[in-house]
Amino acid sequence: MTSETNTIPHDHPLVFKEESRLARVIIANAPRRNAISREMLNNLLNSYQDWVKNPDIYMVLVESSDPNFFSAGADMRELYQASQQSPDIARDMFKEEYENIWAIECYTKPLVAFVNGVVIGGGIGITQYGTHIVAGENFAWSMPEVKIGLFPDIAITHLLAKMPNSIGFYLGLTGRTINRSDAFFLGLTEHCIDENQFSGIREKLREAEPVDALLDGLHQTPGSSELETRAPIIDEMFSKPSVEEIFDGLEQTTGPHEAWAKETLDHLREASPLSLKVTFEAMKRAKTMQMDEALAQDYTLVQHFLKNSDFMEGIKAKLIEKRPPKWGAAHPKEISAARVAEFFVDPGVSQLDLPPRALGLDK
Repeated sequence: MTSETNTIPHDHPLVFKEESRLARVIIANAPRRNAISREMLNNLLNSYQDWVKNPDIYMVLVESSDPNFFSAGADMRELYQASQQSPDIARDMFKEEYENIWAIECYTKPLVAFVNGVVIGGGIGITQYGTHIVAGENFAWSMPEVKIGLFPDIAITHLLAKMPNSIGFYLGLTGRTINRSDAFFLGLTEHCIDENQFSGIREKLREAEPVDALLDGLHQTPGSSELETRAPIIDEMFSKPSVEEIFDGLEQTTGPHEAWAKETLDHLREASPLSLKVTFEAMKRAKTMQMDEALAQDYTLVQHFLKNSDFMEGIKAKLIEKRPPKWGAAHPKEISAARVAEFFVDPGVSQLDLPPRALGLDK
């Protein structure tokens, strides 16, 4: 018989359940496309801390109540309001998010996510660093932060930078969405299982059936990856030594890749030129970083972005007023190398103090 305990009421944007040996997290913030607020993220980690010490809980499952959206990412409206009240509050929100994501990375029990829909930004943060991602047929993954005047944070730069054929630079700079075939090709998920199988998996996990064998047995290799097909031209364009040269290369592309080059330029021109230049440099540096080092770099960068007008303009324009943003520069060539370098200098105001990985969530 399945025992069930709800630790937060059903009208809360997060619902926590304990069912036999399984702990479940259901994101239920549908009116906000399952955006993750500061309170939600802290409640999530508090429950994770309780469950890691509970010998009756074998594993944790994270899923969405919305069939179309797993999560539209961190609640940027909440962040915008906080920044208007006090830049220090906005800075602390990022600090908490990065600390919580590191705790998820260090979690010592199986942590599975059912993702069948859109997952963006901070939603990726609570899934990518678990032990298993199950990608449903409608899986759609993106880090479009450059289009709101930010950069791909939550340590994603260290994943993007190490992808083959400069594909990570392409994804980080364009913010384009990929499907589960692309995600499987890139190693962002190891299990592609249709949504109609989720309830059966859930039932077996309640009885602590070994998760690896269960998911391996249900995985079906997805169709061909567009990114894999386009890898040569992506590498040719995005392995160039600067953002400006990427623009030039795309603008000069003719022949069979001309339409793709034009579409790619449209994505790049939608982004903040400053974000593009800082993101490019961040990914170059992240090539040799571990996750905790990438998070530390993110925290340095985000403190500078919070002082830069492009970020708040991006949130206000794209998410609140639904209009094209007015960036501080018209083209990446207007952003000097010295200006980019300033973003990598520690402001010396606040430090990201991450505990050793071995502590998991037992800190």
